Amino acid sequence: MDKWAKPQEFSDHKQWYASMIKSVASSTRTEKRDDADEDDDRIIYNYQTAFHGVAAQLSEEEVEKLQEQDGVMAVFPETVYHLHTTRSPLFLGLEREDSTSAFTDKLSDYDVVVGVLDTGIWPESPSFNDTACPEFRLTGKARVR
Repeated sequence: MDKWAKPQEFSDHKQWYASMIKSVASSTRTEKRDDADEDDDRIIYNYQTAFHGVAAQLSEEEVEKLQEQDGVMAVFPETVYHLHTTRSPLFLGLEREDSTSAFTDKLSDYDVVVGVLDTGIWPESPSFNDTACPEFRLTGKARVR
């Protein structure tokens, strides 16, 4: 979203985004889906730090209409990543259907999300080895404490 394209009648960007989602949803809404609260539920997250925008659940038709709106700079679809590893839940025997697995009836009542983000950084990597760096020598009148 173009941060500077927000009309003045909206006090903040969240109201503007909600209005845009509501406008594309109402133009494609069937008579069966006439619930205003549903529009608010479609907004998943408002972004205001690295860039301005909104994450929302939209149909393909709604996305096309949203892209035509003033102030919309880009629309990015959700990317789904699939695990391809021997450490996947299936490999570890963590399927819910398996009564002997970690997901027993007693544990299935908890909302637990376990995630691992592998950044590819390995501190033991030779690229982090500072032996190739020259020795640092302090010159001048500075004192090191």
